[in-house]
Amino acid sequence: MPYSLEDLTEVMETRSAGGRPSPDLLPRVRRRIRRGDRRRAAGGAAGAALAVAAAFGAVQQFGQASGDGAPPAMTGVVNEAFPKSSPSDGLAPVREVEFSTVGVWTEIDLTPTGTYSMIAYSCPTRVMIYHVINGHFGGGPCGGRSYLPTTPDKPVKVRLIALPLNVAPMPKSHADLDRYAATHRPGRGKWRVRLYSGTCQRCKDGEDPAAARNRRPVKGLKLLAGMVHTADGRPRTIAFTPPPAGRTVRFRVTCVDGAAVMVVRGAGRPKIVDCEPAEARGVFWLGKAEPGERNRLTVAVLPAEAGTVTKGDDASLAAKMKGVEPAGRWTFEVYEG
Repeated sequence: MPYSLEDLTEVMETRSAGGRPSPDLLPRVRRRIRRGDRRRAAGGAAGAALAVAAAFGAVQQFGQASGDGAPPAMTGVVNEAFPKSSPSDGLAPVREVEFSTVGVWTEIDLTPTGTYSMIAYSCPTRVMIYHVINGHFGGGPCGGRSYLPTTPDKPVKVRLIALPLNVAPMPKSHADLDRYAATHRPGRGKWRVRLYSGTCQRCKDGEDPAAARNRRPVKGLKLLAGMVHTADGRPRTIAFTPPPAGRTVRFRVTCVDGAAVMVVRGAGRPKIVDCEPAEARGVFWLGKAEPGERNRLTVAVLPAEAGTVTKGDDASLAAKMKGVEPAGRWTFEVYEG
């Protein structure tokens, strides 16, 4: 006759009644469970990384974490539908990859389909994206894009890392990024990379002509200071020291993802900059500074929802932001003149 569950339970209870469990049995069981969880997690992460690498040629490189634990694995997720999306600047969509870890290097091998390629960044979370392409360091807030001349079917290695917005001082070189990755534990944060390639009729010297014209005023100039924040209307101070002979500095402003109007306050009247139309290409202007001394400016950026800005004092900015949610990201950079 078949045994029922109650019969089996009774037999097991009867046979185990005379035994005494070891006092450290429960800790041992918990340790085994934790060890099994770690093995399964490591196996799953390795499998996912292999699958992703096979799909789009991404190679993850992890900075040495501080402390005694290994850094969490970063997994790139490919949007399989992206190649069917609309072109951008005449370039065909090639691949979109989303990451969920910041503070960790990753590499993507881009195989161009045309003579120009573009890399565009978007970030659901507040991070800065930095890249190294063909040995050249670059980066900026989300919403930006980089153009580069390419040879069809000749792979280009793109090294990428996302960092939190509050990193100070702001990285200014590949070595600075390596140093950060080696001394900080990775964190969570989503960011997205979109790759395009093809024949770009408007591209020249590796970028959109409008962007090239706008960047020309600061090309080759030394960056004195910079900051990146969300457009929330809050005044923030930026300090910089021009060289002893430098009475003129150049300012560059970018506003993306809804950031719209910047107010810059110094010794004179506030300067109100409509930065939204230029987006990641940026707005530039010249300013005067005290050479060899510490100069300070106050900068505030409001989102488009705040409406038209005509006054730059704290009370007016607070009134404009009443009932308005912060939106978008902005950068403010000061260069030698």
